[in-house]
Amino acid sequence: MKLFGGIEAGGTKFVCLVGNGPDQLVEEKRFPTTTPDETITRVIEFFSQYANRGELAAVGIAACGPVDLNLAAKT
Repeated sequence: MKLFGGIEAGGTKFVCLVGNGPDQLVEEKRFPTTTPDETITRVIEFFSQYANRGELAAVGIAACGPVDLNLAAKT
């Protein structure tokens, strides 16, 4: 079964989930946003088990606010 992942990247918390439809979630995990390295490590740990088994087809990300903090970057 192919699964799809979702990430809600927020300033105070991250929500990671996998499922194969809006009403068929397999797993959901919430954790506080901390340092970039610490937070992305937790995201990778969450999705690794599904990716390593070849079950993860794609991951979508929703982020409120800037994704690229480089002020010289073009939007």
